[in-house]
Amino acid sequence: MMGYAEEELIDCTVDQLAHGEDIGFIREALRLVLDRGETVRALEMRGVKKDRSVVWVRASASAIRGDDGEPLYAIAIVEDITESRNAKSALSESEERFRRAFDDGPVGMGFLDQEYRVARVNRAMREM
Repeated sequence: MMGYAEEELIDCTVDQLAHGEDIGFIREALRLVLDRGETVRALEMRGVKKDRSVVWVRASASAIRGDDGEPLYAIAIVEDITESRNAKSALSESEERFRRAFDDGPVGMGFLDQEYRVARVNRAMREM
């Protein structure tokens, strides 16, 4: 997912793998896990791959504790959600284009609900 060999990842730091704008957020999440022993779930953040491209990930992390109960290190499950985020963004942009075309179009348009009642009309329809 990140484009590194295992040996290259072993000594990487959060600063090397995280997107600059997300480093503070990621460090705070890790503090919750390592200092307080809390579990963090489904955090969405950006990582930076070896080739410097950005990857969106969803991560959950928990503390692994020693015999004394103190957190020793964090274990994380990280999922690449780049494709999903890109699809959501594209859908949002498409919906916004449709909304603008509907609202500002020169042709009268409207929506009917399942009972065939007018649910919404655009400006051109109102002016008719």
